[in-house]
Amino acid sequence: MNTPNETHVPSPAFVDALELHIRGELNASATNATVEPRRFARSVWARSHRLAAGAFLAAGLLLGAGGQLVYAQVQQSAQRTALELQKDVERKLMAMRLERAKQSLAVAQQAYAMGSTKRQSVLDAEWQLQRALFEEQRITVDMEELRRTAMAPRNELWAPTVGDRDFVMERLRIEAASAQEQLRTAESQVEAMRTAFRLGSQTANELSTVEEAFARNEGSLERVARKLRLRERAISERIPMEQLAQQLQLGDAQTDLRTVQKLLTLAEARLEVVTRNAATGSATLLDVKRAEVDVLERRVEQERLARQLQVMQTQMLRKPE
Repeated sequence: MNTPNETHVPSPAFVDALELHIRGELNASATNATVEPRRFARSVWARSHRLAAGAFLAAGLLLGAGGQLVYAQVQQSAQRTALELQKDVERKLMAMRLERAKQSLAVAQQAYAMGSTKRQSVLDAEWQLQRALFEEQRITVDMEELRRTAMAPRNELWAPTVGDRDFVMERLRIEAASAQEQLRTAESQVEAMRTAFRLGSQTANELSTVEEAFARNEGSLERVARKLRLRERAISERIPMEQLAQQLQLGDAQTDLRTVQKLLTLAEARLEVVTRNAATGSATLLDVKRAEVDVLERRVEQERLARQLQVMQTQMLRKPE
């Protein structure tokens, strides 16, 4: 028998037996995931912690002070099991979304070939499929990090690397590729809509909608590119967390301001078009008023973001070195 001050190292067989019991309980619960996967994913954590606590109590009674070591090992195993099951549910849901995206694209392509839908529908379906594929890649990276660390994936720019893998950078590169593909799709949609607008089959409002989406997508890509640069600096230059967060916040504020300036330019152009159409009777006074309100809202937002950015820059200059 161990004395109170004696540390007992549990045998691998003992730890494996406890871990096997925990995994058996969790895997038995997994049968409910097919019925309610989201509820199951949320409940896994609570169940794993209860099982780990029970394992710790049993180990403490049998091994005395050495039970703490068993608890640490079993708790880590239970945490990994719970996270792996959560990710497995997420992966299965993504596989379903991916299959639906493939089917939707096939339907859209067939409809377009028959002339019963517009090119816009095909472009939308293509993007939905690409987005699902990028999300599948992200889940794969998450699971690889989980297996290495037994912890939830970390996305902070200042998170450490894991051995020879920089999982934060890998996810950012997937995000960047997704943003580039989305921007490419948005550009194709703008070109198709402009052609349709010149032919008279699309309205100015419809054209403006896709142009605004393109402007927002440009901002999204700019944000991801900034994160990539800051992550590279965080690893190579070991920039402090506070400085990284500050630079990210400032850069995002600048991107937001540039985006709303583009949206304001588009709103002003739309107002001109609607005003001309109203003069010829192809638009109503209500259409003009709506366009005017849109311009005013963009201007207010631009002024707000400009003031916010100025305050941030002033605060940065006042901070001591």
